[in-house]
Amino acid sequence: MKHILMSVGVAAMLGGCAQKQVTLQTSFDPTEAAYIFTQGNNSVSGQGFLRQKGGVVVNCASFEVALIPITAYASERIQAIYGNTERGYAPYFLTPAVPSHAEYFRHRRTTQCDAQGNFKFEKVPDGDYYVYTSIMWYAGHSREGGGLMQRISTKGGEHKEVLLTY
Repeated sequence: MKHILMSVGVAAMLGGCAQKQVTLQTSFDPTEAAYIFTQGNNSVSGQGFLRQKGGVVVNCASFEVALIPITAYASERIQAIYGNTERGYAPYFLTPAVPSHAEYFRHRRTTQCDAQGNFKFEKVPDGDYYVYTSIMWYAGHSREGGGLMQRISTKGGEHKEVLLTY
């Protein structure tokens, strides 16, 4: 009886952690995002970090940062993950499973955060973008952290400074 109750308890805990599945209504249109492949005279730099419950700061060192052109598909995807399209944090344990079109990942620029959590994109064309990174660490056997996103616009040779945090 003890083993049955324990099994039911574990199943209930795992069932409560099931990832929500999201279906996107918008198709990815590569022509909407094609401007990402042109060179511009803007730059985007910034830093990404999260603060742990105990106050320790964890930055995005060695994690990828993506500059994603804003398209109808990207906006629907970002909305599903973050609940808005301006700025957000999506903890790993609450992030829904969102399908991704393979071309979506090819139509973006990426870089990595350095050891201090800094990143930079150069020769960015005028346009509207989502800047995204994730930060992760383990507490025991539990994965902590999540994704950070902010919407930005670049125009006319400007330098945009971004702080990704929650």
